[in-house]
Amino acid sequence: KLVSSAAFAQMTKVSSLNQAIALIGRRQLQRWLQLLLYASQANQPGSLHPLMPRAAFRAAMMEALVLRSGGSRDAGDSAFMTGMFSLLDVLFGTELEKVLTPLHLEDDVLNALMHRKGLLGECLQIAAHADRRWNPEIAQLLQQRELDSAAYYESVQSAFQWVNQVCKEL
Repeated sequence: KLVSSAAFAQMTKVSSLNQAIALIGRRQLQRWLQLLLYASQANQPGSLHPLMPRAAFRAAMMEALVLRSGGSRDAGDSAFMTGMFSLLDVLFGTELEKVLTPLHLEDDVLNALMHRKGLLGECLQIAAHADRRWNPEIAQLLQQRELDSAAYYESVQSAFQWVNQVCKEL
């Protein structure tokens, strides 16, 4: 469905999984698989789990913040995954540690998710507050990341745009 969407408009039709993976790429495929964690938990076919847009927003917001902080594309991918995984405890109704332990995540990702520490932890704190009204804690976190309010609002806007696009395609 993803490969056939308007975002990947092609002249020829995709006829195999290998073609689809080659077309969308590994990074994009990973993102869609992470989204499916939430989408597959919806109670009714064709409906979205209410956590999916929130997790997707956190993921896109964190990626934008890391990239605006000068992070690499790989760091952006780690930020995206951290945002997606940040609500798994709520999704599965269990402690986050129980969900994360079998995944053998990188230390910086695990530290961000469990303790809100490090670059990813700070970005997760910002993303977790971004859907609420502005408060001094956000300003302090942005200052620690050497980001201004313009970068923050651009990140919020691009994250919401991406979530809206994803929700339309699901």
